[in-house]
Amino acid sequence: MDIVMGFLLVSIALLLGLNIKATLAILHDDFPEPMQRNLQLLLVWLLPLMGALLLLAIHRKSERPSRKYREYPDPPDGFISRNGQRQDKFPDLLDGD
Repeated sequence: MDIVMGFLLVSIALLLGLNIKATLAILHDDFPEPMQRNLQLLLVWLLPLMGALLLLAIHRKSERPSRKYREYPDPPDGFISRNGQRQDKFPDLLDGD
């Protein structure tokens, strides 16, 4: 019986902490209208686990940019052949005629 009671108390404490974290995320968000904010708070406290997880997912902060290329830069007009020599795609346009 003591194990069940301990598990129950830990579960309630974790759920309460999750709801408090979701509530603070909602209250610190500047975008929603007051009615929307109130409905989000009701959702968190009426459906404790599902509401808190859903609203924490919605209110999570975006990731910081990595400052690395996400796409490869455009390839040059020429390419390297199998023997290692640079070959131009349009050699007649480069002659200046």
